[in-house]
Amino acid sequence: MAAAAFCTTTAAIAQNLVIAGVSAPTSLDPDVWTPGTIETMVNVYEGLVQYGYTEGPDGTRTINPTDIKPLLAESWTSNEAQTEYVFKLRPDVVSPYGNRLRAQDVVWSWNLAAERKQTGGFLRRTAAVTNVEAIDDSHVKFTLSAPRRMFLQILALYTPHIIDTTEALKHATAEDPNALAWLKQNTAGFGAYHLTQLRPGEAAMFEVNPNYPFEKPYYKRVMYREVPAPANRVALLQGGDVAIAEEVPLDQIVSLIDDKRTKVTSVPGTASASLRINVTKPPFDNKLVRQAVAWALDYDALNQNVFRGKGVRARSILAPANTGYVEAYQYDHDPEKAKALLAEAGFKDGVDITLEYAAAWWWEEALAIQIADQLQKSSFRVDLKKLPNAEMAARRNATERSSPFFLHSANAFALDPTYSFSLQVYSSGVGNNTGYEKPEFDKLVDEALVEKDDAKWLDLVAQAQQMVAEDAPVIPTYYPGTWFVSAPCIKGNLWQPHNRVMWRYLSCAE
Repeated sequence: MAAAAFCTTTAAIAQNLVIAGVSAPTSLDPDVWTPGTIETMVNVYEGLVQYGYTEGPDGTRTINPTDIKPLLAESWTSNEAQTEYVFKLRPDVVSPYGNRLRAQDVVWSWNLAAERKQTGGFLRRTAAVTNVEAIDDSHVKFTLSAPRRMFLQILALYTPHIIDTTEALKHATAEDPNALAWLKQNTAGFGAYHLTQLRPGEAAMFEVNPNYPFEKPYYKRVMYREVPAPANRVALLQGGDVAIAEEVPLDQIVSLIDDKRTKVTSVPGTASASLRINVTKPPFDNKLVRQAVAWALDYDALNQNVFRGKGVRARSILAPANTGYVEAYQYDHDPEKAKALLAEAGFKDGVDITLEYAAAWWWEEALAIQIADQLQKSSFRVDLKKLPNAEMAARRNATERSSPFFLHSANAFALDPTYSFSLQVYSSGVGNNTGYEKPEFDKLVDEALVEKDDAKWLDLVAQAQQMVAEDAPVIPTYYPGTWFVSAPCIKGNLWQPHNRVMWRYLSCAE
């Protein structure tokens, strides 16, 4: 499809969705996160199930994490132990290539995820899936090593992505039997959209899957343009050349709220701006020092000076969107208490620390500067150290854990408390970059993973949140928010836990 098919004028917004993103996809492989990949691939690959949602009187839609609806599967059953699930696939799910979804596609895709041991493989292991098998063309069986409340929510994600293997394997070779090279440059999903053209460094073009069995999306074509500079993305939106501007910094968002040329909406999302503390590194191996950090922060000032008063205070390792969320973090600004805790920890004359940060998020440097200034008023002597993004990413990676004290943001794609715990603060969690290892905490999570009684499960989840808050390996500050910046006519946006825009829900109100 030629780029000329997209008229970048305000009138054309009604026919074509033009999005200004940070980067056009550098790869179309949903199992490996590269710039532009998640933003586009959530619209190509869909799960067996999806979250239900409610719609308010003003048209605002909100997902319900406990309401799991059919999508590519039309129904499912499970055994009493909830360790075996059989899904009946919809008979009318057909890829853009004309191939019907078969149970064998699901099996092959999930086994490929296990083999690759990347994002999809992690999700498969977290869901305790030990085997996926085709009973016949229309029925696929999942076997779990133990019951998992999060299992269906993980099936609502776009990865492990279900691939049209009939098409993909046409492009396999002896050296590449899974056609991974082809799948990096092409799409083969059963979702609402499919790629028609990729121009690296410029744009990616998508069209509606003509065989999509559900309500046909309003937008038949989507252009995802690469516009690296935030100011340029905003200018294109204000000029009517694009319908959506992604990744707009908050200082610009504040100025757009009253701009009649734009519409700005937000939800807190699931990714908080947080301090991460490596509990294995002195002086942070002392819990009192970590608690002193939490009491030293002036949270109201952080909101005003960094998040322009638009942040939502984070008071748990869990996001408020999770069922079972409690306000476990009751730390507020008390510099004297912070000093007293430091003295009790053996640092009555103060302590030298280094706060490391980079520029992976728009708020990172401003938050680091504010935190360093506040901590120095509570007997911390802070060396503020900015690192290149790549170096900082390596230092705060859970496999290295070489940074003692740093800023971070993590997003749990599945709205399940035990998934978030397992990812971030469980001793063997792939996102546990603080070195937090506590058998009592792991035991709570292990029990919550298999607990069927709702009241007991909620109690375990609450205890786990309180324990993390008490031990303070993570000190969350605020949710900067997931902001949707669009042309005034755009409606229907439905926030998802992956924080990316789902094009199939959008339309333009003339």
